[in-house]
Amino acid sequence: EPALPVFSPLDASGLSLRYSCSYRPDLKKLLAQPLSWDLQDGQPAVLIVHTHASECYTKSPGEDFSFSGAWRTTNIHYNMVSVGDELARLLEAGGIQVIHDKTLHDHPSYNSAYSNARKSIRSYLKKYPTIRMVIDLHRDAYVEGEPIAVTAASGEEMAPLMLLIGNGNGFEVK
Repeated sequence: EPALPVFSPLDASGLSLRYSCSYRPDLKKLLAQPLSWDLQDGQPAVLIVHTHASECYTKSPGEDFSFSGAWRTTNIHYNMVSVGDELARLLEAGGIQVIHDKTLHDHPSYNSAYSNARKSIRSYLKKYPTIRMVIDLHRDAYVEGEPIAVTAASGEEMAPLMLLIGNGNGFEVK
């Protein structure tokens, strides 16, 4: 049986939370608790979406893709879809069934991204009632228009990610 992914204390020390609500979870306590969900029952358990799928990072040497906007590309090999592919691969290696929505919700209209993503999420939740977690994976790599990077505990520079996390309140599947 594949092992579930776990966070080490070192992994947890590199996480930060920003809030847009009054709820403040105890991150260390949450990461120390085992999940009470059975995510390995062979049914789709995790949905990965990208409200801003066309977000991309600075080109690495040898990468050849076109920007479709400021730090955006519709090329799924170089935008957030590729990051979602890797997350899906890691979860599936742990025995967790994943559905990865690769829709470019922010293209061609960035302003419609959240309403487009919400429609997709509702559709998936209705079609797959076994989904227990929806991950909206964002780039979150720019402050005041300038690219930023974070340094991992290993000393390696990497781009930050943002996960939008909610408790499901107010999100009714219709």
